[in-house]
Amino acid sequence: MPQHSQFIDFGVELELKDGKKIIGKISKASTKGLSLYDVEFGDGTLSPSFKVRASRLKDLRVLSVANKKNNGNGPNINNNNNNATRKNKNGSGQNNVHVNGNTIEWQGDDVKMIKEQEDFDFQGNLNMFNKKDVFAKLREQDEIDPSNRLVSHNRKQSGTSSPFKEKYDIDEMVIPNAKDDSWNKITGQKPEGKQYDNVKSGSESEKATEEYDSDVESDSPDTQLEHLPVTNSINITHLLHSAVEGDEKSKSQEELLSKLQKMIISQTSQNSKTPRSMPFNLTLKNKKTKQSIPMATPVQLLEMERLAQENFDISINSLNDIFALNSSYFIKQKLGGGLRLTSGNSNPEPLVVIFACDSNRSGLKALTLGRFLCQNLQVRVITLFTSANTYHQNEKTSNRGSRSNRVKGSNSDDNSDDDDAAIKRSTDMFVKCGGKVVNSLAALDNILKKLNSPIELIVDAMQGFDCNLIDFDNNQRRITDMVTWCNDMIARRNIKIVSIDIPSGYDGGSGLQNFTVALNRVDYILCSYTWPLTSLHALKNVIKCQETEETVIMVDCGFPKNVYLQRNSLRKFHNVDTFVNRGSIALTL
Repeated sequence: MPQHSQFIDFGVELELKDGKKIIGKISKASTKGLSLYDVEFGDGTLSPSFKVRASRLKDLRVLSVANKKNNGNGPNINNNNNNATRKNKNGSGQNNVHVNGNTIEWQGDDVKMIKEQEDFDFQGNLNMFNKKDVFAKLREQDEIDPSNRLVSHNRKQSGTSSPFKEKYDIDEMVIPNAKDDSWNKITGQKPEGKQYDNVKSGSESEKATEEYDSDVESDSPDTQLEHLPVTNSINITHLLHSAVEGDEKSKSQEELLSKLQKMIISQTSQNSKTPRSMPFNLTLKNKKTKQSIPMATPVQLLEMERLAQENFDISINSLNDIFALNSSYFIKQKLGGGLRLTSGNSNPEPLVVIFACDSNRSGLKALTLGRFLCQNLQVRVITLFTSANTYHQNEKTSNRGSRSNRVKGSNSDDNSDDDDAAIKRSTDMFVKCGGKVVNSLAALDNILKKLNSPIELIVDAMQGFDCNLIDFDNNQRRITDMVTWCNDMIARRNIKIVSIDIPSGYDGGSGLQNFTVALNRVDYILCSYTWPLTSLHALKNVIKCQETEETVIMVDCGFPKNVYLQRNSLRKFHNVDTFVNRGSIALTL
């Protein structure tokens, strides 16, 4: 029940419907009635308090207003004025009544005359207000030039007799013909044999690409190295020792390898306290199902791949296709989903840049992912490889030109040819589906200046779980520039980074940095063989994760559950309910 505290301590005279009169001060006022104190009735009877219902009231007359409270210990002003109030109870005909030195101007108004007046007609007065006439009068009195108003400053000049257009165009506040930029003008040469596409985007791009490639070739210490299969390059310690012990290596290469070895040893010793003192939790939690998700080592992931090939006839290409398809749905959702990726959108498609290695698993997976992203012309994809080289056709002993991306020490040419064919086939499919391939960072920067769509996502596929950046001999300067470019994009433009399995520059087994530079921040981790690596726990400071943000993405790659029953070390993955009605599951690190 609402109360009206502003009327407390007001001296009033009440006239009831039965003709009785009551004088007193208000102690409480509400819509239901009044509570009075120091009450005096019409026959002279006094009472300390009295309540009157609103239904019994006929008239109310204010005799005195409330006095301000005395801050000191002096007498109560209200009590001192009680006698003066009572003396004036019969003075209703007096026009001037002085209360505490103040004159109430409306004290002498006759209530009967007010009652005889007609009620105020609100609707009638509103009908009397003619808005058209009022605004017409205001326009006549307005002497401001319309061209000097604020709303006219942003209008385009029409060039006709009127200085400004009266109406705005529907596309006046957007980029006109936003999709008609230089994207479709980027043409790539068809791969001849084993040749990557060189994107030609003007003479400046070609010149910048040639200068960059010449620098890389001049800094390559050796282009005729023996190579190991990438699957054997999980641990790089034996590679360093075997390389230093080689009799045919030059002094410059020995010095380079010795420096890298000292750097890794010193860095490992500095960071070894953290993983030893903090035991790894080998599971992650699915917040939606409250299920524990086991984590895998690089060796376990390679064993799953081998068992799927040998015992279930599932090829690596099938695993890559399933992973790329499910990952593409996740990335498209992060880019805006169906509301944005439509042909009716007047804005250009979002741009994704892929940094991929051309001699390991992550590179093939990234190429396939890029193909699924751009095949429906919903996303623009540009790929830059860690090696810019020309592959010679029909040369089984080819070491991929100046691209010595393989790990040192291998005598297997068949593996090299198979990987070359897989890279060429994936690159052809990627380009035919609408993707673009550039040869250098200079060419990439030159193309970005000509597009109306800024980079929104970078896919990091330079390393993966099966190798390290230090394993790529003659492209380390190029890789360093690519990682530095990514860190610069993160710092200046806050672009999101998605890494496949593990951020580039960190060891897949321990999670420690083992390269001169590494990615400073990663927003999402795509687990290419479904299960997250145990080393991700050591990268909490790198992976941009919060308590409520799901950054580790399990992606279905097509492993049958019976694969996990082939080895005792894999049985922990068998009883986990993963992909039922969707191809990816987000986990919190």
